[in-house]
Amino acid sequence: MGTMIESLFTDIEHLAAQGRPPHSDAEAAAIQWVEARLTALGIETQQQPFMSTGLLLERWGPISFLAGLATLLAMGKSERRRGLATMLVTAALLGSKQVHDGQSAFWEAYWPQRSATNVVGVIPAQVRPHHRVVLVAHVDSDRARLSAHPRVRQWLTGHQNIALMSVAGPPRLRKLVFAAITGQLALLIADEAAPSIDGAIDNASGVALLLHLAEHLAANPLPYTEVALAFTSCDTLNGRGSAELVAHYGDAWQDAHWLVVDSIGAGELCWITPNIETATAPLLEQVARDNRALGVMGRTLSIADPAIPLRAGHVNAVALMGYERSDHFPVHWQRTTDTIDQIDPTSLERAWHFLWATLQSIEATT
Repeated sequence: MGTMIESLFTDIEHLAAQGRPPHSDAEAAAIQWVEARLTALGIETQQQPFMSTGLLLERWGPISFLAGLATLLAMGKSERRRGLATMLVTAALLGSKQVHDGQSAFWEAYWPQRSATNVVGVIPAQVRPHHRVVLVAHVDSDRARLSAHPRVRQWLTGHQNIALMSVAGPPRLRKLVFAAITGQLALLIADEAAPSIDGAIDNASGVALLLHLAEHLAANPLPYTEVALAFTSCDTLNGRGSAELVAHYGDAWQDAHWLVVDSIGAGELCWITPNIETATAPLLEQVARDNRALGVMGRTLSIADPAIPLRAGHVNAVALMGYERSDHFPVHWQRTTDTIDQIDPTSLERAWHFLWATLQSIEATT
């Protein structure tokens, strides 16, 4: 392996020595380690503390509960119960949108809150700033969730919408929806008992890549492009760290290209095609055309786009991510097999060259 790949493997191995679930001591230690690495390079850093619930169940569970309760109420014949059911499903839809965007759902104010911290390092342009790029990688790791299996995951979304339609539908439909939502809630509860994973691919690889880029840019800053490197906490809780990041910096960095680097340690490489127009996606398309040998292209994957919480804050954000071509799913995602021995040097090198080509393309823009 080359010197760069060896350096990346060293950092990945350090981070993946143990799981880094949200709010754990391991996650906090990883954030401190990243900040120390940036400081040692002479990069000015900023801590961004925030509060969050500690479990994914606390974020998604009430959605299933409200939708299920609404469906149960709608089985009655009174109009009053139907009206209450409609109100509960509407509340579930509102909360679902908040969680989907990485924000705290309205019920989370009543849950226990724990502290977390994002770390941001900024490398100024060497001459004068014409452009700004924000690169984001989450430091935390997830659990080996049964719900991550592609055949299971389809049952975890959309039931609140179906519940809303079933309120006025036939009783048989409401019974089927209630059974599906009950199963969904049981699966979420079971997921919380799953073991933590090492998270070598997701997302020690992305953190290591940004640290290597920080080392390179600290010694060779771009003449006209300011680069911000953001390392987030609690992003496996449906993007909590990213949502807090954009809430804090979104207005000041409205003109920036935001790029999430996630799970780039194995498989093919793509940017997740956003469902809305952004200024960053066409840029990546051009970089891919200019570097066809890298084989990078836009794809829609079978998971939630990690850039959604950033775009919800009205910035131009796209996610760069590794995936398995056969099922459009990240390799070893939320699996106990997400370990250092599954890291592919070729995938790391491809991600590095594409990321660097992207920065060079932005730098060359007049």
